[in-house]
Amino acid sequence: MRNNKIFIIGYILTLFVFSCGEEEPALKKETNKHRRRVEIIDPPNYLIKYIEHPKDSDLLCKEDIKEAKRDIDKNDITYCYPTDACFAIFPRQIKQLKQLCKTYNLRFKYETVSGWGGTKGQTRGCYMGYMDKIIAEKYGVDFKEKLYKQADSLLGFSNDTIQSHRCDTKPEQIRYDIHTINVLFLLGDSLRNQLKPGKEGALPFMDISFYIDKEGIATGYFLENFNDQNEATNRKLKKQLLEVGIKFLKQNKYWEPGKINDQKVITEHNIRIQF
Repeated sequence: MRNNKIFIIGYILTLFVFSCGEEEPALKKETNKHRRRVEIIDPPNYLIKYIEHPKDSDLLCKEDIKEAKRDIDKNDITYCYPTDACFAIFPRQIKQLKQLCKTYNLRFKYETVSGWGGTKGQTRGCYMGYMDKIIAEKYGVDFKEKLYKQADSLLGFSNDTIQSHRCDTKPEQIRYDIHTINVLFLLGDSLRNQLKPGKEGALPFMDISFYIDKEGIATGYFLENFNDQNEATNRKLKKQLLEVGIKFLKQNKYWEPGKINDQKVITEHNIRIQF
């Protein structure tokens, strides 16, 4: 029975992975750009032309265009941000982008243009393509790009907390470069002797997160993740191990702050502590 459950779960996951991979080549290329740069301003180039004369059999696209026209008739012009159904990564300046849209009397919505759930011969993203056409006619062809960059600039001057990996320049430790640190040597003999390696010989590690302000001072340490192959024994020591990890990090609490558009920002940073 247990083997049957494992087989079924594995089968479902396999279907999901392959479904995510089945996309039009041009659209898949744009999606990869989205993951890499966390940024797409315009719909794929072919879509801009395609919405003028979609295929008769492309009912999804034709219905999306009709919906866009109905919204425009109600004066609901919409700024669409494209997403992928499998790997939805949203822009770091989403808060500022939504605020700017309001100042121009624009609605904001996410538009799924790729990923799991697509149907062969049916084009997604036509609502966004048509809305972008109307926005370009009303505000200029580069309006969306300018608004996106303006939102990013506002983010750099804000007091919002940003995940450090989304900064243009990540925070750096002033004394030395640290990303993964082994602190086994800091454990007392009693605690060190209680740690048991897993089947592959690995000892536990934990990811500790904390905040770094614009002055480079780190505060607010907390456990993000605890990974251990030998759960029965080592998880009982998690609290003590966390105290050791935080104590070490507090000795090096001064950082070069993260930056966005050359402006220092407040960040949430993460360090892996290996035992």
